[in-house]
Amino acid sequence: MIETVQSAARDAKTGLQEFAHAQGLEPPAYRVVATEGPDHAMTFTVEVDLSGQPAQRGKARSKRAAEHAAAALMLSQAREGQHG
Repeated sequence: MIETVQSAARDAKTGLQEFAHAQGLEPPAYRVVATEGPDHAMTFTVEVDLSGQPAQRGKARSKRAAEHAAAALMLSQAREGQHG
């Protein structure tokens, strides 16, 4: 089960990219909006923007993980918007 969750998190950026492409949107844009903590234990907050959707933020111990967290939130939000 943990592997499934980790795999889903790793695939969130790809899934969001594919979703944007399928909808004819510009690719999602990621940016670091905050860093906290000492160098050896830094935490990153990354924001992702996708046309037509409110920005989403992810927070993690690496930029990459924070991007994936933000992408997962954005993908979930965008898919719900299609069905709602």
